[in-house]
Amino acid sequence: MKRSLTLSVFVATLGLAVLLPAASSASGWLRRGCGGCDTGCAPPCVTTVAAPPAPKYEERIVTRYKPVTKEKEVTVVVNKMVPREEKYTFCVMVPVTREEKRTVTICEQVRREVEYKYTEMVPVTVKEMRKVVECVPTTKVVEYNYVEMVPRLVREKVKQTILERRVKEIEETLPVCRLVRTPCVDECGRCYTRCERVTEMQRVKRCVVDCVPVVREVEVCRTVCDRVERVGKRTVCEMIRRERDVEVAVVRCEARERVGKRIVCESVPRQREMVYKVCSAERQERVGVRTVYTCVPEKVVRKVQYCEMAPYQETIRVAVCPPRDTCSACDSGCGHRRTFGGLFHRGGHGCD
Repeated sequence: MKRSLTLSVFVATLGLAVLLPAASSASGWLRRGCGGCDTGCAPPCVTTVAAPPAPKYEERIVTRYKPVTKEKEVTVVVNKMVPREEKYTFCVMVPVTREEKRTVTICEQVRREVEYKYTEMVPVTVKEMRKVVECVPTTKVVEYNYVEMVPRLVREKVKQTILERRVKEIEETLPVCRLVRTPCVDECGRCYTRCERVTEMQRVKRCVVDCVPVVREVEVCRTVCDRVERVGKRTVCEMIRRERDVEVAVVRCEARERVGKRIVCESVPRQREMVYKVCSAERQERVGVRTVYTCVPEKVVRKVQYCEMAPYQETIRVAVCPPRDTCSACDSGCGHRRTFGGLFHRGGHGCD
């Protein structure tokens, strides 16, 4: 309740602040200038304005509001489901089995022997004379010509380059090492012989083999094949066709009628009484119990949190300017003086 009242006061103050500037512009008591006279002011004149004095500061105590969270108990209506049991009637289809005698027709299988005729294909062998054609192989000797390549040797001279090995002696100076025995005396005065390696430069001769290419004529033998025609003989086999009569055994099938016996099954209908179990459904009424839930309103006290604007006082420092007694906006002599009658503007003009 307090929260809604605080919100209403805040909205009313905001509406007043919006409406006041429009009214002040019409009446002239909220704006600066000399618009408060009915007769009107003279047009503004250009004058030199003095510098305003330095502002003074003073401490004031102001009231402010802050949101405070509080708890309160609220009565709430809660719907509670209350169970109760009630009886109800329902129908059930109950199967009932009973025996019934019924006359049924049954087909019985009866077997009997029956004669039947059938045709049998009997194979019969018959000898016949037939002409056959056969090929008899015959051999004979036939002459034929063929070419034979006969080899022969031909001697001819050809130029051939060979490498000859020529030996020559060269003399050069080489370092040669040899051991020289040198007599020495040690620290104790004993004599001993020491072998030292001495390198000497000596003149040495050695043989060098050089390969020199030499062209010379060489007689070589070359095999040449000559083409020679010769006559030879070969045996040829030819197939000679001839006919002759041959006795052949031919198998033929002859149709002959025979009489046989077979067993036939026939279905013979017969009637007889049989007992069957028949199942039928009967309608029966039964009484049951079910649980029904009813919605019952119930008042419950619960704690809720709400926000409330709590006032508190605070000391602030405000700048204060001294008032001016004369109007410096115009010097037409209209008698206007700057007053502090404005509600939102500092130094608003008003008429005496």
